[in-house]
Amino acid sequence: MEKKKHFVIAVAFYVLGTLAALYFGVFLMFLKPVYLLWLGFIQHKLHAGFVLHMLVRIALSSTMFGFIWCIGYVFFNHFMGTEDPDWESLNPAPDESEDAIAESIHNSVSNSISQMNE
Repeated sequence: MEKKKHFVIAVAFYVLGTLAALYFGVFLMFLKPVYLLWLGFIQHKLHAGFVLHMLVRIALSSTMFGFIWCIGYVFFNHFMGTEDPDWESLNPAPDESEDAIAESIHNSVSNSISQMNE
């Protein structure tokens, strides 16, 4: 039952992230500025500041879409419990020699601290 609940929550985050990305990234940041530019052109009321503002919004629309979608995807992966399939190859287990080196460094620091306290 717990696994099913996590799956439903994960899918809900994925869908909400995608819908929010479409609304904010595509509609508000892309389609609405294009429509306003077209409307201003038709009414002959365009000026440089307005055009620049709309072009910046249009240029940043894909960034906004991607950012919001990624947030939904991160929560999706959190609740699904999925891990990166390349994790083992990118982060191999430490060698025994590295553990021994780390332990010897820890021991020497501990000894130094204990000698300073005496």
